[in-house]
Amino acid sequence: SIPKISRVSLIQNIDSPFLISRIFEDSLLQEKNLNKMENDAGEFVDLYCPRKCSASNRIIHAKDHASIQINLVDVDETTGRMLDTSKTYAICGEIRRMGESDDCIARLAKKDGVLSRNY
Repeated sequence: SIPKISRVSLIQNIDSPFLISRIFEDSLLQEKNLNKMENDAGEFVDLYCPRKCSASNRIIHAKDHASIQINLVDVDETTGRMLDTSKTYAICGEIRRMGESDDCIARLAKKDGVLSRNY
């Protein structure tokens, strides 16, 4: 590793753009961990976080415009109002193209206890 003072003198004496970029790349990788997208509080922040299909466990990629996400909320039995808890199901476009999305949602809802077993 080259000290910062000698890096400046190297940059002034080197004509190769590859060596200059290599020096800057090394210093950036040593100063920061560029793989993690975290803010100062340590919370995970990222521009895109991929979803997984609830039925097939496949990753739903960003260009899958046929995919859906359904939130089934819990309802208060006395008032009939929506509660704060819900169950989320994501279905990829391939399952929808096969015409299996309604069966998959019913199967998942039965497994989670949202629907009765004899539905």
